Amino acid sequence: MAGSVTVQDGDLVMVRRGGTYVAIVQRARATELAIMPCDPTIPDRRIKVTEVIAVYRNIGAPADPPRRLRPSLQMRLDGTI
Repeated sequence: MAGSVTVQDGDLVMVRRGGTYVAIVQRARATELAIMPCDPTIPDRRIKVTEVIAVYRNIGAPADPPRRLRPSLQMRLDGTI
C-alpha cells in the first residue's frame, strides 16, 4: 500500500462514496474536503478524507527526451539478453 499523501487545493481525487467518481478539491482541511465533482449529476460537495482512494496531482510537463537513444550493455538490438 502506498504511503500517506497530503491532499491540496486543486488536486484531482478519486472518491468512493456509494459509487466511485472523480472530483477536484476546492478546499482541503484536516478531516474533510470541499470538492467539485467532475460529473455535475453528483450532489456531493463535502467528503471525509477517508473516502478518498487516490490523489492525482499535476507535477508539470515531462522533460525533453534524449536526442538519441543508445543501447546499454544489458540490452542488445536483436532483442536477446
